[in-house]
Amino acid sequence: FNVNDMSAYDDSGNTGNEFCYVLESGSYNIYAGTDVRNSECIFTYDLNETIVTKKLEQVMPSEKEFKRFKATLDANGNRLLTKELAPTRKFDLDKRIDERRPEEIEFTGDKGIKLIDVAKGKNTLNEFVAQMSDNDLAAIVNGEGMNSPKVTVGTGGAFGGVTDSLLDLGIPVCCVTDGPSGIRIGGDLKSTSLPNGYVLASSFDDELAEQIFELEGIELFAYNIDALLGPGMNIHRHPLCGRNFEYFSEDPLLSGKIAAAQSRGIAKSGCTTTIKHFSCNNQEFGRTSCNAVVSERALREIYLKGYEIAVKEGNATAIMTSYNPINGYWSASNYDLTTTVLRNEWDYKGFVMTDWWALCNCKDKVGTKDNLK
Repeated sequence: FNVNDMSAYDDSGNTGNEFCYVLESGSYNIYAGTDVRNSECIFTYDLNETIVTKKLEQVMPSEKEFKRFKATLDANGNRLLTKELAPTRKFDLDKRIDERRPEEIEFTGDKGIKLIDVAKGKNTLNEFVAQMSDNDLAAIVNGEGMNSPKVTVGTGGAFGGVTDSLLDLGIPVCCVTDGPSGIRIGGDLKSTSLPNGYVLASSFDDELAEQIFELEGIELFAYNIDALLGPGMNIHRHPLCGRNFEYFSEDPLLSGKIAAAQSRGIAKSGCTTTIKHFSCNNQEFGRTSCNAVVSERALREIYLKGYEIAVKEGNATAIMTSYNPINGYWSASNYDLTTTVLRNEWDYKGFVMTDWWALCNCKDKVGTKDNLK
């Protein structure tokens, strides 16, 4: 494995490297065995100096102080469990968004540019989008909900060329459907029942997961379904989370590896997975309103890490945001989540969809249920 994978994120500056992943000086013991209770140290990696492995910037911190656990040493070198204040926001989010907002594309009307022309390199995507009216832009963003007559019967929704004007631009109608344990489909059509995510992850076998979802991809292709609304890959944190059966694990490394394998498997058919629910959807009660208060370090090392692996190793091309707010900002309108981290840091090139009937923040009512768009 890559030694840099052992690095930790410093969100407080304790190592002198604020907002960086660092390998602190010291000894790193590597254990191997059949399970955590039957393992032994097989190698020690010694590091004489602290190394910065990645420089980043503060994202998605809480705006209110709260205490988190911290390990400290007493005078005798014994490890103690104490608490410290988690770092709070040190930047102006509105200013960050304003400074990085893309330039507006001026409407040109129909210039005869089709989507295939962009694919062939004859025209730019901006030139293509400039032809779209406000109605076109609204339709392509909104799509159509469950059981759309434009796509395979009984599926989860349609997007893309859902209007005549979008079809005229050469945009096809695309189909999405659920399926953590097999494709959800209607009418007389039948699909294969698959082991759920929890079971697959328990195998610790990413090759098996890729093979199973290669078959899933063949079935999706046969039914003209472009994207599976899965896998779900949030962290098992609460035993009563209603999505635990489709989520993989309490471990972000295992979650990321299995999700990446599933994405690679389905991609072989030309279809795609939609990794979800991005992010921190870890409980069932108040799923659309429960504010997940999380430190930036916990976000980066635990709750986002699996998604990062799926994007970088699985070449994921579709991501669905979660219902819940994170530190006061609903995921669907969370700029740092969907742009700063996902696109700028991870170089993600795919598209982001909200979960059905998602909520967003109004600029002047952050973290409240008032004045929602």
